[in-house]
Amino acid sequence: MFEYFDKGGSMMWGILFSSIVGFGVCFERGFKLRVKKMIPPDFVEAIRAEIPAGNITKAIALCEGKNFPIARILKAGLLKHNQGVSEVERALESAGSLEIAYLSTNFGILRSAITMAPMLGFLGTVTGMIASFQTIATMGSSRPDLISAGIAEALITTAYGLLVAVPLMFIYQIFKGRVDTIILQLQEISLDIVAELSARGEQGAV
Repeated sequence: MFEYFDKGGSMMWGILFSSIVGFGVCFERGFKLRVKKMIPPDFVEAIRAEIPAGNITKAIALCEGKNFPIARILKAGLLKHNQGVSEVERALESAGSLEIAYLSTNFGILRSAITMAPMLGFLGTVTGMIASFQTIATMGSSRPDLISAGIAEALITTAYGLLVAVPLMFIYQIFKGRVDTIILQLQEISLDIVAELSARGEQGAV
């Protein structure tokens, strides 16, 4: 591994940096984007149990201090319960937009790592081939070791750039699917809460 790294030339350091950043984001997002952490089933059931009984104040209290998206979204909506269903919907939508942005945190960095790794690999390919052709131009074919070193640099950097980018792209797509699932569940729960408030006619303060 270290031998190949050395043969790959200076571009290997950039590829290594991209891999560290990319997989670091993967570990961070993998820990954060757990559906049960984002939307704890017990919490959702507790809120749903309070609203039909008209215990909106208690439902708001349950949201206090909770550090996960559904709690912040429902709290924003429930605080508007005495201003009509339309205001509740608007508050839920605004809070939901913020949470969706939070779910996608560091995705831009991950996409950059996915792009940079193969690009640096291709750049290493170019510099390696240039080195080989320069050797041929100045020494002819008398130094096959130098010619092969340039070709090795070209092939190694390309291979390592792709080896970093391909799994990162696969993981990124998994995370995108997970975020879409979380967003869908957040929307479904928010709509259910609006429907329950509307059914009870909760336009006044509790």
